[in-house]
Amino acid sequence: MKRSAFILVLLIAAPSLSFAQKTPPAQLQHFAPLIGTWKIDQQQMNQQGQWNPVPGHPEWKFEWAMDGQAVIDHWTTKGLDPVTKDSIPVHGINLRVYDPKTDKWNIRWIESITRKYATYEGSSSPEEFKMEGVNVAGREARIRFYDYEPESFKWELAWTFDQGKSWVVISRMTGHRVKTK
Repeated sequence: MKRSAFILVLLIAAPSLSFAQKTPPAQLQHFAPLIGTWKIDQQQMNQQGQWNPVPGHPEWKFEWAMDGQAVIDHWTTKGLDPVTKDSIPVHGINLRVYDPKTDKWNIRWIESITRKYATYEGSSSPEEFKMEGVNVAGREARIRFYDYEPESFKWELAWTFDQGKSWVVISRMTGHRVKTK
């Protein structure tokens, strides 16, 4: 991603925040267990309601950003080129910025295939990080990180098919911490 595009993401993500605050809010520490690099095991539900493993093991790296006032994470995996159907690298970036005025997280996602932005709003506690918004395909989505352990975490994605009356988990992941030497 070009530097100018990243700066644009940053400007879009935090239009009303003040970054003069030197001590990060406690809510940022809710994300501390995820800081690092993870290998991901992923499953998706098929139309018959069965869970199928997703081939490959994506890598997901979480880092502090903006002097500890935000979290940026980088997703790397393989995908299919929408035109040629060839296997290609897929990259995604989330920028997660906590707004103490609203006690919410502002999240922006972009990935390398569609190059469209998704916008989510999130909340956090020491036990989980939740976010809701509209994905790049225009579908309402709920995402949840939970079961933080020193060497693992769980994640799930749910969609609604009835305007938010109920939600169906359609993808789930377990992250395994990559050991650094």
